[in-house]
Amino acid sequence: AQREDLLASINRNVNEGLYRRTSGGRMAYVNPAFARMFGYDSPEAVLADPEGMRYVDPRRHDALEGALALKGRVVNEEIRFRRRDGSDFWGLVSITGIHDARGVLVHEDGVIADVTERKALEEQFRQSQKLEAVGKLAGGVAHDFNNLLTVVLGYADEIRASCPPTDPVSDHAREIQSAAGLMLPDPITM
Repeated sequence: AQREDLLASINRNVNEGLYRRTSGGRMAYVNPAFARMFGYDSPEAVLADPEGMRYVDPRRHDALEGALALKGRVVNEEIRFRRRDGSDFWGLVSITGIHDARGVLVHEDGVIADVTERKALEEQFRQSQKLEAVGKLAGGVAHDFNNLLTVVLGYADEIRASCPPTDPVSDHAREIQSAAGLMLPDPITM
């Protein structure tokens, strides 16, 4: 009785979805966390639905079944699942195939942990890294452009210094200085 109470408590209280599926693909057992994960009110509701465990990409299911047949187990595979209401979530899946004495797969026992939040945080981190890289690139380009404009302004100063103010070349140099000066960033904001 004590062992049964312990197993019942674990079954009720773990956050991971536990399941057993027959070799024919029918769900034979799910715990309450599994039911919640897939959007059902109870384990019985999942077991009554032939599509209680929905994969977003059915090819991933086929690949898992192939790996399970080949290796006998699958460990920590990230899979996108679909809830009953049509929304998706990411599950970290581990499965063990249970075989009979002849080596024929009888059923599979699995566990699914919902890792949707972790995946979202990883994506946010990747996006922030991309933005940081773009910012550094833009800063480098602006710095290089500033250096080029400084050279242009320096040559325009030399041209104006070497020409009389009435020389048309001096006017051209002044126009260059005016245009380049508008493009230089404000030194206060740098």
